[in-house]
Amino acid sequence: MGDPFLEKLLAECCLELFAGGLVVGIQDLGAAGVACATTDLAPAGTGGMRVRLDAVPLRDAFLAQTVVEPARVERFLQVCAK
Repeated sequence: MGDPFLEKLLAECCLELFAGGLVVGIQDLGAAGVACATTDLAPAGTGGMRVRLDAVPLRDAFLAQTVVEPARVERFLQVCAK
């Protein structure tokens, strides 16, 4: 069962991230699966990608991969921590 308050916080966080220009891109990890989505994203960067599949949460309908420029990671994490 979903948590409406947590969903509200997540929506507000996402809106703030996008409004602040802190997200370069985002990709849905639903039906395509983690492996497919990460291989789509990896060529866009310059440092490759390491994926720890054992750390990926399961059974979550809202999984998404977010791309953030290195210079904006600290601010991105501050927004998420709220």
